[in-house]
Amino acid sequence: MLLDHGLEAGHRLHDDDSLHPARQGTQNRVPDEGPAQAAAHEADRVGLMGSGLGGALVWNSVLGPLAGRVKAVVVMQAVASLEAVIQEHKFKAPCLRAYGLPADTPDEEAIARVAPHDPLRRLRKLQPGTPLPRTAIYHGAEDANIPPETSAIPLAEALRRAGGEVSLELFPGVGHAVYAMGEPIERRIEAFFSFLREDRMSL
Repeated sequence: MLLDHGLEAGHRLHDDDSLHPARQGTQNRVPDEGPAQAAAHEADRVGLMGSGLGGALVWNSVLGPLAGRVKAVVVMQAVASLEAVIQEHKFKAPCLRAYGLPADTPDEEAIARVAPHDPLRRLRKLQPGTPLPRTAIYHGAEDANIPPETSAIPLAEALRRAGGEVSLELFPGVGHAVYAMGEPIERRIEAFFSFLREDRMSL
């Protein structure tokens, strides 16, 4: 969809194994070479898109190896808080597996172990004025898998406190199925990333 309009956004950022520090380098390494190569060759046009547990990888990349280089981020039905994932238990096992922890690790211990890699915790520590990408957050208002109250909404609040430009759209009646919206969500993504193409054309 984006390639048809002269845009490319790194997107293979949704598997739980991609959360593991070993997949991310000292802090976080983007497992798909696409975003990393884009950052190296077209630093003014880098966009990332992620969903599910891959939302954590997107933000840890923005805060780590790609700090100051990502210009746009789209996250859909995406995790922002590993602490919430652990406390809600639904995806606790794959989250802990990504960090080499047993699925039955007590919540308090698990939260402490993954804390250095918890995006929301890291974002909340940012000082106002920290360079951040323009961000669009798309989330189902009825998402029971990744509740917006513990991911999308606090993510938007943390980014805004740091001075980020953020749009948050919660879709009434939609669960963990933003992708299934089809053309409406595709149009939103295309329109959001279009400024990267416009920036390139103005060079």
